[in-house]
Amino acid sequence: GKSTFLNVLAGHIKTFSGAVKISQSVLLVKQQYNSGRVLDIVLAPHSQLIKDTYEVILQGSDNSNRYLRALEIWDDLDGYSLQVEWDELTLRTCGVPFEQIALEGVGRLSVGERKLLALQSALRSRKSILLFDEPESALDIVERDLLEQEIKQSDKTIIFCSHDRRLLANYVGRFLVFEPRRNGTVCWEFMGSFSDLPVEQQIRLERINVQQEQQKNERLKLELHSKDMSRRASYNDKMSTRSRSAKTRLERFNNDQTKIYKRELRPSVFNFNASNRRYVFSVSVSSEHRMGKELSVTLSPGTQVGLVGRNGSGKSTLLASVARHLGMEINMDDWLHTDVNVRVEEITSTGLPPKVGIFSQDNLGTGFAGRTVLDIACESVQSVNCLRADDLPWMLNKIGIAHLQQKRYEELSGGERARVQLMILTLSEFDLLLLDEPTENLDIDAAIAFQSGINDYSGCVIVASHDRELLESVDYIVRLGH
Repeated sequence: GKSTFLNVLAGHIKTFSGAVKISQSVLLVKQQYNSGRVLDIVLAPHSQLIKDTYEVILQGSDNSNRYLRALEIWDDLDGYSLQVEWDELTLRTCGVPFEQIALEGVGRLSVGERKLLALQSALRSRKSILLFDEPESALDIVERDLLEQEIKQSDKTIIFCSHDRRLLANYVGRFLVFEPRRNGTVCWEFMGSFSDLPVEQQIRLERINVQQEQQKNERLKLELHSKDMSRRASYNDKMSTRSRSAKTRLERFNNDQTKIYKRELRPSVFNFNASNRRYVFSVSVSSEHRMGKELSVTLSPGTQVGLVGRNGSGKSTLLASVARHLGMEINMDDWLHTDVNVRVEEITSTGLPPKVGIFSQDNLGTGFAGRTVLDIACESVQSVNCLRADDLPWMLNKIGIAHLQQKRYEELSGGERARVQLMILTLSEFDLLLLDEPTENLDIDAAIAFQSGINDYSGCVIVASHDRELLESVDYIVRLGH
């Protein structure tokens, strides 16, 4: 309910119980901008008058009364100063003057450029309260560092939901924690550092469990009292009123929407397994092209390498090319494939080829569309013959997707799709894992569990990521791009 909460605050959702009172101007920056024009992103913080006037000016330079009137209004609004600001914004973010791309669709920009443009526009606006929905998503490391500096220097009130552990640890001292319950989501506030939040969650859990036990005892007392009154009323009509009262109290207790539901902290567990075989992988790029430079990487058993670079620097391309060299069916341009060479040397003497596991950043393109989570799990289990069907509920619960069994893959959120892919990687033994942004859509608990599982994995790993916490745990980093 985090995004829903932000949309309620922004006034985009009108139907809800309760009340929202905000005395200052508010602006929401969404998770994604998949439609509309570049102009719509840049001008989002501004009044409708500014938007309408600028569109009239953009559409032509004739001498019509409408156009001349727009120029007068634009001068009164100090619009020319705004144009200078917008040019600076798009030049800094996209490298293009604003007027050149204003009327183009957002598809003209990369996903990261759209997001950064929306964030920068909001931070430079006159809005007093900013609502950021996962501001770090789609941003590379350089852009995330830039965003952090902007947030640090801003004098605005900023409310954001985020899974970026570094951002939360460095710049946040007040948290609203959303926890799902059987009777709806519960939200509670914590004042303090991000590092202290897990301790507070555990204390809160223990307190809830005590209250749950007290509630259980109270229900038992009411049930025994109701049964006793019913028994007495069966042979004494004078007890009928008391019996009905006892039943009413029990029903009211059971229907009470403020009941405390026990919540257990069950963190996801990702156990990645390597085979008994041991390989040395040597990866080299023979020319600059998209990678930006020649490079050579050697991975002995247990080595973990992080790929970093700006969006579009070739991280995903390199992973896909390595996968294709190792026998995986990957669609890509031949010239990219031939620039990369992969050599495999087996230390053990089985003569078997290495087994490679892949996590795709574009997790909609994994061939799972139309199938439910349970179908995917069953097929995966049958293909590796590693579990009995009876073990499926336990496995799904361990990954944190047991409640999604009947949902189709395309209906899942990005984080839920990521968990399904990770589930498949835990079912078999792999000698090399190629991971493309594995934590991008995971919530904080799942990202921590994933990192713990990778740290315990004894095979080789090449991971492309902008997750600064994850990258600190790898053995060494290869930077792509110029």
